[in-house]
Amino acid sequence: MIKRYDAYIKLVTAKNSNVGLYVKQAVARQLADLEREKTKDFPYYFDKQEAARWLGFISILRHTSGEWKGQFFQIQDFQAFRWAVLFGWQRKDGNGRRFRRAYIEVARKQGKTEEAAAIALGGLLIDGEETAQIFSAATTRQQAKIVYGAAKIMAREL
Repeated sequence: MIKRYDAYIKLVTAKNSNVGLYVKQAVARQLADLEREKTKDFPYYFDKQEAARWLGFISILRHTSGEWKGQFFQIQDFQAFRWAVLFGWQRKDGNGRRFRRAYIEVARKQGKTEEAAAIALGGLLIDGEETAQIFSAATTRQQAKIVYGAAKIMAREL
């Protein structure tokens, strides 16, 4: 799975790449941070094994609705990059991940609920925190419960 992360970096840094500015900036930041991690003062390190563990976990989950219902997640290169960055960066002082919050904007009908449910389950099951608390926020309580419902279905399928 980590190869998909590397493939996405190569795709974005190619001369004829047709991706947006923010994507280019995210990849540039990742590459710069990988260089910075070699310095003594940089407080983070990129743990490819941890990134691969998360990607592996997400890949065993199944979609809960729509045309892909019941099928395993087919992680795309851009998703592998996003999740590897979010979960791979760790603090050198041993106090967990570098990123504790992320803003992810996705168009309608592109799997936001499934992705949020997968990340919530990972936080509960593989993060290693004894009393993990996972929150889902939305404009209404009913909307927030949708992610919970998807996570519940995914957990039953494990």
